[in-house]
Amino acid sequence: MNWIDGKSYEFLTTAYTNMSAKQKERSNEFRHYTDKMCVLLSMFEYKVEGEEQYIRLYEYLKYFDPVFLELCLLCSGYCIIGEVDGYLLPMVGSRTGKLDYLGFGSHIEAVTQNGKQFRGELGEDCVIIYNNFLRMPEIDIPWFSYTFTEIDKSLEVALLTCRDTMLPIVTDDKMRSAIIEAVKAMRDGKPIAVTSKNLIDELLNGEAKTTALPLNHPENVKNIQYILKAYDDIDRRFWLKYGHNSRNTEKMAQVSEAEITGADSISQVYPEQLKKCREIGIEYVNRIFPKANIKVDFSEIWKQEQENYKNSADDTVPDGADPEPKKEVNSE
Repeated sequence: MNWIDGKSYEFLTTAYTNMSAKQKERSNEFRHYTDKMCVLLSMFEYKVEGEEQYIRLYEYLKYFDPVFLELCLLCSGYCIIGEVDGYLLPMVGSRTGKLDYLGFGSHIEAVTQNGKQFRGELGEDCVIIYNNFLRMPEIDIPWFSYTFTEIDKSLEVALLTCRDTMLPIVTDDKMRSAIIEAVKAMRDGKPIAVTSKNLIDELLNGEAKTTALPLNHPENVKNIQYILKAYDDIDRRFWLKYGHNSRNTEKMAQVSEAEITGADSISQVYPEQLKKCREIGIEYVNRIFPKANIKVDFSEIWKQEQENYKNSADDTVPDGADPEPKKEVNSE
């Protein structure tokens, strides 16, 4: 990426280093949030029916931004689709006016990405696509980002306390300076002499010692694996909800094939609901705006995961039953 030069990288790293502890926490939380949002933004693909080109290459859909559409669905729970100046656009807005029999307003007031106002009747001038059956956003994403941030803090503290570093206690500034210079010399591998008028007497009397604060425990470095495992478990929980069973078994527990297959089926429940809501919404879009002719489906990686689940389901047998034996084929 040629636009990230040395100076830009130095600015980014320096900016993070100079942040306060609270700012770093907010930065890490935002980093985890955007990381998971980027994953979900790649879950679905929008294309023109029967075509394989990118959807925005078609004039009518020139400003139909699938990323903005998905952001609205994931963050707000719904997205409004309407025609503005001859282009089909995703928008944000609200329902007002006379209530229908479901208790929702039939009039739509929305705004486009560039701030242009839109007003119309639902079902005539525009369509609403919902994220899920409850018409709610992905409220779990902030929880995941917060939890990952807390694990990051635990890992940072564990790494600091596991460093094999002395924290000497000194009685005056002269001794403090001498120890700092000695540490610098140790880093460079250079010998250094420390002067002390009473050093010989202290050595003879056994008083030449430096005490240190017992804050570091290098032997606890083995416990870091449990923090990393907690991170992996939470991450696996995220992937399981959104359609990917990692199939990682824990060394401390026995996991049967049936349990793994069960996790596969669980991982398909919510993604299928998300897909169904988008398909229903796009069907209404195509009905009101025939020129759109849009189709929505899982992206390739989610399709592959579905195929893996279907294949594994076909290979399973009832508990206690023996697989059907293979029939021998006579070559004669």
